[in-house]
Amino acid sequence: MNKYIGTTTTTNLMNGSLTEELLLERGLRQCDSLSPFLFLLTTKGLHVMMTTMVESNIFFGYQVGKNEPTVISHVQFVDETLILGGIKAYVRFES
Repeated sequence: MNKYIGTTTTTNLMNGSLTEELLLERGLRQCDSLSPFLFLLTTKGLHVMMTTMVESNIFFGYQVGKNEPTVISHVQFVDETLILGGIKAYVRFES
């Protein structure tokens, strides 16, 4: 993975002349074909984490409906994420 992220180079046009090649060490270019895949991986990871937190009673979402309420803890659309709810319990993580 680091090979694809850390091996990008670019040159700039300054006063009609190309500058020397610059190595881009972090991030992906906007038109990189790998970018949408990495975005999907991170949004899926956030979804799994939020679902696990709700099921573990660490985070609570809003309940919608009367008879069989549906819990909504987060909404993801295109490149936006809205987190709805709050923390039920404080959890201490030890390494």
